[in-house]
Amino acid sequence: MVFCVPPLPYEGTQDFAAHQFNFKFSSFAFVVLCEISSSLEPYKVEARTQRLLSKINQELLNINKLVFAFHNKITLLISVHDLTYVNTIVHHLGTIIKEWERTEKEMLYGGIGAPYQNIGDIAKSYNEANKALSFLVNRNTPGFVSYEDIGVNRFFLNYSTQEIINFTEEIFSRLRTDKAQTHELEKTLTIYIASNKSAKEAAEKLNIHINTLYQRLRKIEERLKLSFDRTEDMLKIHLACHLRDTFKLSP
Repeated sequence: MVFCVPPLPYEGTQDFAAHQFNFKFSSFAFVVLCEISSSLEPYKVEARTQRLLSKINQELLNINKLVFAFHNKITLLISVHDLTYVNTIVHHLGTIIKEWERTEKEMLYGGIGAPYQNIGDIAKSYNEANKALSFLVNRNTPGFVSYEDIGVNRFFLNYSTQEIINFTEEIFSRLRTDKAQTHELEKTLTIYIASNKSAKEAAEKLNIHINTLYQRLRKIEERLKLSFDRTEDMLKIHLACHLRDTFKLSP
């Protein structure tokens, strides 16, 4: 069933949901949020939202669900008897993304909240789905992701992109002092960290002699006033590299 009303599926009682919307809660329930581009004319956004609604209902035909559309966002409240069905539903959502990209030539974002047994936790699942959706939108990365799969990145969801940029720049801007070297030290640091601090592996990837690598590492430590042997310093460096890669910040 499709109801074009604001996305508030978790309000009300179980009896209200069952009798008014012909929806039955099974053992577990969770929320999925989808968002398409809102940069088009309103009537075009509405038309594409309706097409996406149609695709969702076709792909999830036999799934116990409620679907709400509001502007360029679609909210799904899904209930399953067994948690193993969640992976099946996520697979179907992946199919929707591929079909949407093929036919609409447009990015589609989706966030998935965790499944809960208590009806009162549907609001929690909704909030998780919304945070997962924001994570993808802020990274400009289409697709679906569950809140659980965001991992350590959930700790940075409340930070603006500019705040994250400022933090990473505190590290990397100090490595750009010499115009002749521009990004040489930056590249060395990121590859060294990605190689799990393996000097041999990093030197091979950089195609330089290992002694040259050690010289660069010492210079990096001097510029950053940090030590690769100090746990607290390494945490800061790892975090800066991770955030720049995760949020696709340009060097």
